[in-house]
Amino acid sequence: MSPWVPERAIAFIEREGLPAQVFSTQFGTYFAWRLFPKYLNSYDSRTIPFVGLDGVARVSDGVNTLLAPLGPASRFPLRQFCDSDDFPAVYLDETAAVFVRRRPENEEMIARLQIRCDDVKLPLESAKADELLAAGLVLQALEHYPEALAAIGKVTEIAPNSTFGHVVAGELYDATGRWAEAEREYRQAAATMPDTANEMALASIARRYGRTADEIDALHRSIDLAWGFRPIQQFGLLSDAELRAGHPDRALAAIDRAIALLPPGASDPRFQVARGAALRAIKEAHRAPLRGGLVTGLRDPLPQ
Repeated sequence: MSPWVPERAIAFIEREGLPAQVFSTQFGTYFAWRLFPKYLNSYDSRTIPFVGLDGVARVSDGVNTLLAPLGPASRFPLRQFCDSDDFPAVYLDETAAVFVRRRPENEEMIARLQIRCDDVKLPLESAKADELLAAGLVLQALEHYPEALAAIGKVTEIAPNSTFGHVVAGELYDATGRWAEAEREYRQAAATMPDTANEMALASIARRYGRTADEIDALHRSIDLAWGFRPIQQFGLLSDAELRAGHPDRALAAIDRAIALLPPGASDPRFQVARGAALRAIKEAHRAPLRGGLVTGLRDPLPQ
């Protein structure tokens, strides 16, 4: 069984008789296999099925228990829910959290089971990389960055080639403004498993340092590595970087590629604004000799 399966959280729901209906953000089919027909559940396996507490309320007014697995693919807003009075936390370990909707019929159970997420003991002394990584992800979601960094540091010591360990370390350094360390970790991750996300992170850091050429190189790599999706955002960012670098023709070519990748009939006003800026810059560059200036930044457009 995968170490990310929320078995202990599901066992807690069953043992404590938490109120139906249950909504699960992931592992909904596993939950159904474990507890059907005692529990019926609904689930949404998208990475971000909702945003914040209002989103959960819109899923269904009948949902009383929320099961939120916290593995590598999770983007569940744990800090927000742990601070909420609408869905008090009743269970948390390194793989999942459980929340119960505050309603009069649930008050007695909430009074008995409610926990403070920040008080939960996580396996920070474990010698297993998977357990430490899981604990680090929970601490990251709770915004306990120093403790999360300590846990993830142990992960990369135990498993130096753990791509995800280096990615999480990069995110933590990034969140605390330690950009040089973040860049080091993202580069380590990219060296073991290059992907679009790593290159986008490197491009973001290069931009903050004002290294536009490095930013452009990273964005090109992010586009080259795009698999299974259209790199629309990447071409949009590349257009902006090329314009800042003084290459308006390349900026125009990039934004045109972004527009061409949009779904049929779709449009993005930001792209039209970017396209207009590139055209104006090209026009100004061509006017420069008439004013005694120099034409700069006009290069071959992006290769098709």
